[in-house]
Amino acid sequence: MVGYYGRSQGLWIREKLLEAGDRGVVPADLHHERLVYGRAVGFYKGGTYHSFVKYFYWLQRLGWVEPTGEEEPSTIRGGDKPINPEVPRKYFRITRMGRDIDIIEWSDPLRAAGWYPRGRPPTGRPRGRPPAREKL
Repeated sequence: MVGYYGRSQGLWIREKLLEAGDRGVVPADLHHERLVYGRAVGFYKGGTYHSFVKYFYWLQRLGWVEPTGEEEPSTIRGGDKPINPEVPRKYFRITRMGRDIDIIEWSDPLRAAGWYPRGRPPTGRPRGRPPAREKL
């Protein structure tokens, strides 16, 4: 999945995690930043929060990111009114393993882990109508 400025989403997340250091980042904030700046430069059209969090979950399962232990209550756009006090905002940081992993693997963590559906990577063929067959 290519993020804005031609970088993969994984590499972009890695850069943001390295910038944050031990303080960590909240996946919701990263998703919002990705949407705002991606749309501003006209490169990235959007994506769902669910798919972004799922991607972040895969990074956590690989051991490349971990929770910092710091949490804060979820509020409506930085206000004082809590959204859901039972679901706090969790901070995550990059692990030592995540720092040491080659950037090629960060650009496609699913391939690195071998977690593609049906055991194979996507073919790159566009969805929809199948390719035309040659006539004999």
